[in-house]
Amino acid sequence: MTIKILSTRKKIINLIKNGKKFENNYFKLYVLKSESLNNKPVLYVANISKKSIKKSSLRNLYKRRIKSVFHKLKKNLKNSEILIIPKNNLYLLDTYKKIEDNLSNLFIMV
Repeated sequence: MTIKILSTRKKIINLIKNGKKFENNYFKLYVLKSESLNNKPVLYVANISKKSIKKSSLRNLYKRRIKSVFHKLKKNLKNSEILIIPKNNLYLLDTYKKIEDNLSNLFIMV
C-alpha cells in the first residue's frame, strides 16, 4: 500500500472533480477508481489546518491515526485513489476508536 501526502494541485483537483464524495461530521472522503494502480489503493491525506489544531504534535498524531485506520480498511479498496480531508472539528475525536469508527462508516459507504 502506498500512502502519500498530496502535494500537487492537479491531483487534488482531479480527485475532487472526478471522484465520488462521501462525507460525515469529521471527514470528507473522495474515491477515484483507477485501473493503473495494480490492485493497490493509494491514500492521500490532506493537511490538517492550524486553525483547528494548534499544536503540531497533535496534528501529526491525528494524521498517524488516520493512516493507521486506513491500513486496517484497505482490503476493500483495490485500484482506488483516496483523498481524506479532515474537517475543522476533528479535535472532537479525541481517541483512536472514535476516529476508527467515523472513518470505517465512510469506507462502508464506498
